[in-house]
Amino acid sequence: NLHKGATLEVEHPPTTPNAARLRVRVLAAEALYNRQTDLKSINCCVALYLNPGKQQKQRSTIIKNSRNPVFNEDFFFDALPQAQVKNLAMKIKVVNKGTSLKRDVLLGEREVLLSELLANL
Repeated sequence: NLHKGATLEVEHPPTTPNAARLRVRVLAAEALYNRQTDLKSINCCVALYLNPGKQQKQRSTIIKNSRNPVFNEDFFFDALPQAQVKNLAMKIKVVNKGTSLKRDVLLGEREVLLSELLANL
């Protein structure tokens, strides 16, 4: 769950213990906007990166005109030193991209330790 009450589905498939690559699939987001929001003003995307240091920043495609956008996109984080994985966290932000005159609006964010994501592997 994102801090503003919206929900973001993320899937992380199994990774071999010695793998230096993490794949994260962003599936969908729900309840990002209330019903009064004009659909034409919705231009949503997801940004992901590793902390500390905002490493390997990536962004999804922009989904327009949907209060419950479906992304179904894979993101790959490469060259992750096994010794440092337990100290890294994934930051996920859902943003409404502004037009040239408007600023981006943060809709929700979440930070999760990679050690929690990979605990069951």
